Amino acid sequence: MELTRLFQEKSELMRSFLERTQTALQEIRNITDVQARIAQIDDLTTDREQRLRMLQALDSQIEQARVAMKPSELRQLTGDSTFTSILLKIPELISEIQLTDQSLFLYIQSIGGEVREDLLRQLRERQAVSKFKSQDVPTKGEGLDKTL
Repeated sequence: MELTRLFQEKSELMRSFLERTQTALQEIRNITDVQARIAQIDDLTTDREQRLRMLQALDSQIEQARVAMKPSELRQLTGDSTFTSILLKIPELISEIQLTDQSLFLYIQSIGGEVREDLLRQLRERQAVSKFKSQDVPTKGEGLDKTL
C-alpha cells in the first residue's frame, strides 16, 4: 500500500540522515584546522536542512495518504507485520539521531571554545603590536637634533 511505501521511504531517509551525520562528525574530528572544521560543519548543516525538508514533505504525504484511507484499510494495515516493523524502527532511528546530534552539538561547543581562545590570542598579539607601534619614536631625526 501507499502508506507502507511512504513509511519505508521515511525510514530509509532517516537512516541516511543518521549515517551522514555520523560520518561527517568522524571526518570533522580528524581535521586539525579550526576554519576547515567550521566549513565542514556548515556543509553538514546545509545537507541536514535539505534532508529535514524532505522528511517534512514525506510527513505531509503520509498524512494525506492516511486521511484518504478508509478505517477498514487502516485496521488492516495495522495488522500487517511489515508495516508494524517499519513503524517500530522509526522511534529507534529518532533516538539514535538524537544521540548523534548531542555528540555533534557538544563537539561544536568545543570548537567554539577553540575559536574563542584563538581570537583572544590574536587580540593579545594585536595589542602587543599596537603598544610597540605607539611608543614615542622620533620621526625625521628629531631625537638626534635634540641630542646635538
